Amino acid sequence: MIGARAHGENKVYRYYTCFNRAHYDTTKRDATRINADAVEPAVLDALASFHATPTD
Repeated sequence: MIGARAHGENKVYRYYTCFNRAHYDTTKRDATRINADAVEPAVLDALASFHATPTD
């Protein structure tokens, strides 16, 4: 997955997309785009939780 953005009329939309879809075309990969603003807080929370939990 790579980060990308699209410019709307009043806003910049950030998303993650498949490398093949971004650099070639949709026939190589039909994966959907993931909204960056929706997924990043969940990823950061998961990382913080993982690193806060002691392991052997």
